[in-house]
Amino acid sequence: MACVYRTRSIFFQTALVLFATTALFAGDWPMYRGNPSLTGVAEPGLPSQLKVKWVFEADDGVESSAAIVGDTVYLGSSDANLYALSLDDGSVRRRFKAADAIKSSPLVLGDRIYFGDEKGVFYALSRDDFKEIWRFEAESAIVASANYKDGRLYVGSYDYYLYCLNLADGKLIWRKETDGYIHATPVIAGDSVVIAGCDGLVRAYASKDGAELWKYEIGGNIAGSPVSDGQTLYLGTFGHQVLALDLKTQQPKWSYKHPKRAFPFYGSPALKGDRLVIGGRDKMVHGISSADGKPLWTYKGRAKFDASVVISGDLAVIGDTSGRLEIIDIQTGAHVWRYEAGGAIIASPAVANGHLVQGLKNGMILCLTQADK
Repeated sequence: MACVYRTRSIFFQTALVLFATTALFAGDWPMYRGNPSLTGVAEPGLPSQLKVKWVFEADDGVESSAAIVGDTVYLGSSDANLYALSLDDGSVRRRFKAADAIKSSPLVLGDRIYFGDEKGVFYALSRDDFKEIWRFEAESAIVASANYKDGRLYVGSYDYYLYCLNLADGKLIWRKETDGYIHATPVIAGDSVVIAGCDGLVRAYASKDGAELWKYEIGGNIAGSPVSDGQTLYLGTFGHQVLALDLKTQQPKWSYKHPKRAFPFYGSPALKGDRLVIGGRDKMVHGISSADGKPLWTYKGRAKFDASVVISGDLAVIGDTSGRLEIIDIQTGAHVWRYEAGGAIIASPAVANGHLVQGLKNGMILCLTQADK
C-alpha cells in the first residue's frame, strides 16, 4: 500500500525484560536492519562468492525480511504464516498462522518473537513452541517492523499511530498520532525514538513518556526507515534525495541528489564508517560519504531497488525488482557477484553466520552460503 496523506482532527516481568534485551549469539541478525540503530551492518563478513544452500517455498509472496538467530531462520509471508526454518536445511521447525498477511519483519528477543500483520494485530510468541503469549490490536495494518529499548517495544501502524508497548505483557504505555501511514521502523537514538512517516515529517519522541521532542518537515513521502549513528539521522525520500539530519540541531547537515536521475528512494540506507549505501528506483546503488554527502560512486543495476542494503565487511548486498541479487564493493562500487534469484525482490536480505537469507515476491525463500572454491 502506497504512502498517502490524511489529516485527523512484578519481578518476573523485570527478569524477563533483562533477559530479552541481552545479546543472543554473536553474529545473529535478530531484527530488521540488524540492530536498534538500523545500520544494516552484519558481522562477521559475508563470503564474496555464494551458492544456494536450500530453497523453501511459502504459499504466497515474501516481503518481510528474515531474522536469523542461532540455527533458526524466522520469516513471515503474505500467506499469513510466520515460519521457523532450519538454517542448515530449510526444513520447517514451527509455523504460526496470523490473522492476515505478514509484511513486517520479526524481532527476536530472548525467548520471544514479536511481529505484526496486515489486520493490525501485533503478536508476542514463544520461540520454543510458537504459542501466543500476548497480542495487541491496532486500528489498521502493521507493516512496519518493531524496535525496542529498555523493556519497551516501538511499532508504527497504518492507523497513523506510533505505539509504545510493554515488552513483557503487551500493555499500551503510550501512543502518538501522526498525519499519515507509518510504513517505516522507528530508530532508537539515545533516549529518543525517531520515526519517519508518509506525512513527510520526521518526528522524535522521548522513549520514556512519548513527549514530542521535535519534528522536521522533509516535504515528501518517506517509506524507508532512517539509520542513526547517535549524532546524525540518515534517510532516503520520495523527493529524490538522501538527507542527513543533525540530531542535536534538527537541521540538515547535507542533502544528496543524483545530478541527472531524479527517482525516489524507497528502501533504507546502510551505514558503515564513512560509507552510506542506498539503492534507488533509478536502478542504481549509490555510495555516499556520510560526512558531507558527496557522491563516492554509483552502481548501475538492471531494475529498480526497493529493498534495503545490507553491508557485511566491505561488501554491500541488495536485490532488485527483476530478481537479481547483487554484491558490490562499498569502497569502489565495483561488481563482485550476482545471482538470478527467479523472482522480484522487495524484502531486504538478512545476513548472519556466513549465510544470506532472501525472500522473493513469488514466495521462494533462498539461503545462500560460501561457494565451493
